[in-house]
Amino acid sequence: MARKKTKTHDLPLGWTDMDGAMAMTTLGDTKVTELARGGQIDAKRHGRRILYGISSIEAFIDSLPPAYPVEQDKSDDIAA
Repeated sequence: MARKKTKTHDLPLGWTDMDGAMAMTTLGDTKVTELARGGQIDAKRHGRRILYGISSIEAFIDSLPPAYPVEQDKSDDIAA
């Protein structure tokens, strides 16, 4: 079933809905729910509506390792 679109101005400051959380993380709804249930991102329920903390989503993204680790310059390892 398709989710009802929430207008941005209907959301409290600092919180987003599932669509916003999915857009911020580029993850699917199942993974976002898993992260919230695991305590890795903040989630609050009001009736049937679940809101996700924007700052906790940003902190989660910042905690991820780099996709392409920077290699050290090999010339530093050569003994003179």
